[in-house]
This record gives sequence, C-alpha cells and structure tokens, in this order.
Amino acid sequence: MPRSLHGRLSLAIGPGVTLAWVVSAAITAAVIRHEMDEVFDSALEETAQRILPLAVQELFEAESAKGPGTERRVSTLREHDEFLTCAVRDRSGRVLLRSHDADVRDFPPFRQTGFTRTDTHVLYYDAALEGDFTIAIAEPLAHRSEAAREALMALSLPLLILLPLSLGGIWLLLRVMLAPVRAFRDEMSLRGGHDLASVAPGRLPAEIEPVGEAVNTLLERLQRALEAERSFAANAAHELRTPLAGALTQIQRLQTETGEDATRKRASDIEASPKRLNRTSKRLMQMARAEGASLHVDTPTTWRGSCGWWPMIWPMPTAATGWSWTCRSGRSCRGPTRISLP
Repeated sequence: MPRSLHGRLSLAIGPGVTLAWVVSAAITAAVIRHEMDEVFDSALEETAQRILPLAVQELFEAESAKGPGTERRVSTLREHDEFLTCAVRDRSGRVLLRSHDADVRDFPPFRQTGFTRTDTHVLYYDAALEGDFTIAIAEPLAHRSEAAREALMALSLPLLILLPLSLGGIWLLLRVMLAPVRAFRDEMSLRGGHDLASVAPGRLPAEIEPVGEAVNTLLERLQRALEAERSFAANAAHELRTPLAGALTQIQRLQTETGEDATRKRASDIEASPKRLNRTSKRLMQMARAEGASLHVDTPTTWRGSCGWWPMIWPMPTAATGWSWTCRSGRSCRGPTRISLP
C-alpha cells in the first residue's frame, strides 16, 4: 500500500473503474448475444414461412407435369456459402426438396412446429396442409458463435483504448485536486526555528482544512513558547548582572583590604564562581539577542573567530557550552566573538 494519498486513491479508484468497465462489457456482450439469437431465430422463422408455400407450389407443379419423382435440389445462380439451409419432407419423412448445400443428416425428423437445437445446428420446423409437407431451416451454431465473437471484438477494442485513457485521466485529476495539499506540505517544509509563521491554508479540501488550522495553531503556540523562553533567558541574565557585579566588587574589595594570605586565597576561590555565573549570564543574553535577531540558521555557517580562521559551526549555542567551536586550524576557540560574514 503506497504511503501517499495520491497513490492510495489511484490504487483504490483505478481497479474499481477497471472492474466496472469489465462487468459492464460482459453484461453488454451477454445482452448483445441474446438479441442476436432473437434476430437469427426470427430470420429462421421468417425464411421457413416464406419458402414453404413456394416449395409446396413448386412440388405440386412438378408432380402435375412430370409425376412423382425423386428428390430435388434448389438451383443456385452462383457458388456461395450457405448459412441457412432447408429441407422439405412429406408426411412419411421422405426428403422432397433441399438446398444445394444441405446435408440430410443435419435435419432430424419433424416432431413439432418450433425451434430445436442439435450439437451443430439451430433448426426451425414448420408444416403445411395439415402436416403433409414439413420444412426445416437450419443454421450452423458456428455461424452464430463467429458473429458473437466479432461483435465482442468490436466492443472490446474501444474498451482497450478507453480504459488506459480513463486510468490516466483519473491519475491526472487526482494530481490536480491534491495540488493544494502538496503546496501546503511544501510550505510546512520551509518552517523552522527561524520561521514559525502560519501557513496559508490556500484551497485545502474541507476534510484536510482542520489539519491545516491545527498545524497553524501549533506553530503559534510554539512561537509564543520560544519567545517566552528567550524573554526569560534575557531577563534572567539581566537580573543576574547587578547582584553578580556587586558580589564581585565585594570579593575584590575583600582581597584588597585583607592582609592575610589564607583569606586572600579563599576570596580568590570564591571569586571564581561569580565569574563563571557572570559569563553564563552574558552568554544567555547573547543567545537571546541572536535568536531575537534571527541570526541562527538551519545550515552550517562560517564565523570568524578571535584567531582569524573561518570555522564551520552549527549556530545554536547553549548556555552550557557558550560560543565554542573547532577552527580549521584544529584549535578550540570560544566567544564572545565578532560575526564577520565572508
């Protein structure tokens, strides 16, 4: 199962349309075959009803002129394939008249008026003069099958052409209809820590529009949270500067006024902690200013360090590490530093 909505809809609609086409074609072929059988049966019946009176009249005239004779065949003007053949019998079943290409073995004896079917032919029987003369019209089943097969081929050829066109049209239509969703996805891929602006929903479908609204709401909440974090870091660093400066001043004054080496050493050890905290507060303020000015990016950036080299860094400093990186020279540099774009 493909993961994309486009692929899933195409996979769901395509086979459904194909199945509908095939089922409709099968139903149409069955209807056509039934209608063709009715037309062929009607042709057999009409042919029998037209030939039988003429055949009886011809037999009477021949008996009056020449007397009872042997079996006669219908003459033909030229050679041709006969799809309908006939045989006329008397009450005893003796064949009096038949088509020039008719095989007597294809005509079972007369039993009743109507249609009958053998393994090779469809026949229609009729009678005249109270059964003194009967006629049988036969049509090969192969002829009907061939006609049905040709009709089915004529029906299938447009289907084989239209079906791929329909599937291609469905794929293209789905691509056009899902274009707003892809545009929304592309806009979302451009969002990052430096850009949390809302994404315009555009012409999103009604079913997906709530998702776009939820994403925009999430972006707004995330932006507010980041702004609050930056504000807290900046305020905390600013609030720490004054007491740290006062503490360092008192410690340095103590070092100056005391005359005892042990007290001066202890004051120096105590001074290290406020200095580290002071550096941390400065880094927090630098981070807040950099993020507020959108100086951070999502790709590696070159910064010029105090050593004069162009190092490659990831520009999201942390309070724990500060502005630190490894220069191309292999030496470790640490901020504060001057940003100088090449």
